[in-house]
Amino acid sequence: MEHEYGEPTFFFLQPEDDPLDCIAAHLKVLFRNAVEASHRPTSKRFAEYVISRFPKEIEFKLMDERNSVGIALGHVSLANVSTVVRKLGDIVDTTGEMTKFGFSERDIKYVCDKDAMAALAFATSRSGYIRELGLSRIQFLGPEIGFAIIVLRLNDWVPEVRAAAVKAIKRLTKKDRGPLKQLAFMIAGSISLLIDERRLSRMSNSEKNVVTSLVNYPNVKEAIRWILVNGESDRAANLNLNAVIQSGLYDEVLPEVAMKARCSHRRIIATRAILEGKHVWKYERVVRVPEIALRDYRSQIVRSALEDRSANVALVAICYLIESNELEHLDEHTIGLLKERREKSLQRKTTLLLDMIGK
Repeated sequence: MEHEYGEPTFFFLQPEDDPLDCIAAHLKVLFRNAVEASHRPTSKRFAEYVISRFPKEIEFKLMDERNSVGIALGHVSLANVSTVVRKLGDIVDTTGEMTKFGFSERDIKYVCDKDAMAALAFATSRSGYIRELGLSRIQFLGPEIGFAIIVLRLNDWVPEVRAAAVKAIKRLTKKDRGPLKQLAFMIAGSISLLIDERRLSRMSNSEKNVVTSLVNYPNVKEAIRWILVNGESDRAANLNLNAVIQSGLYDEVLPEVAMKARCSHRRIIATRAILEGKHVWKYERVVRVPEIALRDYRSQIVRSALEDRSANVALVAICYLIESNELEHLDEHTIGLLKERREKSLQRKTTLLLDMIGK
């Protein structure tokens, strides 16, 4: 399939393809089309407008109505959102200069009418005016990283851009009425951005109120639980887990993460946090040690860890028992589990613990 002026679009990304390169090629075509359209006679533009009002099945020519930007961004990890914003902004601005794209409200509307998710690209420009116009064109939920881009704009250094981000999120919230609760999962995916104090510095009360409403949005806790338990090993999900522990929000999901998460790294982090009852981290040269009040789960977590298929998870529990001397968490069943572990990486610590309890 081809664009209106004959250049190809992108539907399928190969593993070796850089999604941002695909977006650059796609925007180059759309920007050129917009420039060409702006030079067409008014009568021809009016005729095209009339044609565009016909039902889709009887359109006269194939237009640029694609979701190439959304498809490509869907292949980018949420963990890289800050880097993507910087690189995508460079692409937008450089491509605009190369194609003599005007970045007027009419030009941006033209491009977003052809590819709705192109609005996300405009929201990354170095120009605050362009970022604001891009955010004003966002009407639908796109890829997860797209929502993260909007969240980042809540802390933009230009007040008008922050206000446009607030309006965009409110529009998306009003449209989230379906049974799939897609927005809750979008929010859960970006929770590390929403509760990171370093990203709140420029926000006024209006933006902070939106952040609070998103953190408390219906079904977000359930979505976070699902992502942390069922998600594959993924840096973005791991960042979200660290944010949850650091903030003290949603602590109640940690026991299930410790015992059931598919990712062993997340089981290790959650197990350690629950057993130690704290999580040490540093922010602006200040060491913070938030309390994790889940002591009642410790015996259950110890048993689960000693049964865990990962020796590294079991090691967390064994080291905790040795260092804390809280041997009351061991009963005959857990001692039996301990004796059954045969991994070389556990042998020294296991022997030391068994000696401590006289076994």
